[in-house]
Amino acid sequence: MSNTIDALSIYVKHFDALTTRELYEMIKARFNVFYLEQAIRYPDLDDVDYNAYHVLAMRGDAVVAYARLFMDEKDKVWYAGRVLSVSRATGLGRMVMEKAEAFIRSHGGNILRVHAQIQAESFYVHLGYTRCSEEFVEADILHVGMQKLL
Repeated sequence: MSNTIDALSIYVKHFDALTTRELYEMIKARFNVFYLEQAIRYPDLDDVDYNAYHVLAMRGDAVVAYARLFMDEKDKVWYAGRVLSVSRATGLGRMVMEKAEAFIRSHGGNILRVHAQIQAESFYVHLGYTRCSEEFVEADILHVGMQKLL
């Protein structure tokens, strides 16, 4: 990682490989976006993190974009969740998703699914995702399942 505040590093780490600083910054970013900004009042820390890979976009020591990746053992399909960017329309979310897709391809995956908040659907459409479910409510927010063949 660079020492300059403007340098951006994007990498993927399994939960067990995260440093305490990375973990803290990841939780802080998720709290700021989901709890403070979106007023989601459901637990964010759900034990999925333990077995997940975490895509971290870091500027200096701060997480500026993020996604959590895990494979559903039942259907052997990869999922991305908790996707966020602290600054909208900057390309950070796209970069994180591209890194996630490359990681999944490198691990033999060929489908990536997300539970997209309805207001983020166009973001995923621009990245090549298509709807794969009806709309549903999750954490009191309307979502839709989307997927991309990798």
